[in-house]
Amino acid sequence: MPVLTNAAAIRKAILAVRPARVAVAYVGSDWATFFPDGLPTEIVLSPTFGSNPYAIEEIIDALGERNVHFLDRLHAKIFLGAEAAVVGSCNLTRNGLSDGGLFEVATTISDVTDMKSLADAFADYKTAARDLYPNRASKLAKINTLKESWARGIFAGIVPPHSQVTAPHARDRMLDMPTVRISWYHGGANPEFNNNRIRDAAPDIGGETGIDDFMYFKVTDDVKQGDWHLAIRYKANGFPAANGAISWVYTHHLIKDAVSDESWPDDTSLAVQGKFPRPTPPFKLDSKTKTAIRELVSEPGFADFRPPTDFNSDWHLPSRARVATFLKALQHLLRLKVQM
Repeated sequence: MPVLTNAAAIRKAILAVRPARVAVAYVGSDWATFFPDGLPTEIVLSPTFGSNPYAIEEIIDALGERNVHFLDRLHAKIFLGAEAAVVGSCNLTRNGLSDGGLFEVATTISDVTDMKSLADAFADYKTAARDLYPNRASKLAKINTLKESWARGIFAGIVPPHSQVTAPHARDRMLDMPTVRISWYHGGANPEFNNNRIRDAAPDIGGETGIDDFMYFKVTDDVKQGDWHLAIRYKANGFPAANGAISWVYTHHLIKDAVSDESWPDDTSLAVQGKFPRPTPPFKLDSKTKTAIRELVSEPGFADFRPPTDFNSDWHLPSRARVATFLKALQHLLRLKVQM
């Protein structure tokens, strides 16, 4: 059994065994690059902080949810082929398998008895994983919990920039997006901010000069730190302009009484995006996606996604359940447009 002590040799060995089954603790944004000759068919991984939640979503897209198994306490690293396997210390990450990463060690195994032991271990991992996360819903809930931790890590500077993945297209992936809120605005000058209140609530922002963007909502709306606002600009008639702006606004902080403008409703709060790093947005906002969003919010069935004509009325942001319905409709519309 050759002992492999550098990343290039380990990568070469993994290619040689052509692993169909993989068990690793952590997966990173570069996971697919380590399988240039074809992806494995099944993987067991740990959906804990060392794993990139967006990479996990990509793996589910590529392999199918039934072939991706979650095991929190997994620490093994096994790349199991039909006739040989690589076992060692390296995760399916840039740190584990790229030149200049961590110091790792691995070996190739081909003994029939040892291969059976590894296959049995992989089966045991799968059984344990299915007990922990028996269905799609449980896996998606874990991914969303991990995204919250990941977002905090990005904000704190713990997660490096290269760990980010490219935002998916809404047409291709819409696993579950409970952190998405859909908000509206009309443009114009910003209100007069209460800088003392902003500094008290968010010292790291330090006042309005530290605000990159913001959205407003009723204090009774269900808005949380870490939510993404799909911010849609509307005309005075309550409908979006043909080329009206649509963008993502991330919630670094929730600040009540952040506006001192007397014309501003008393029962509103701000979701503030600071001038800090942000996680990967839920999906790309290309021109076709923006057009589809404008079409949908203009339909009678989504009238509650349009702003009120009287902001002193009892208006609220659409609920998370309604947003989920909207996002499913958006994905369906985008897929139909591809077929046309």
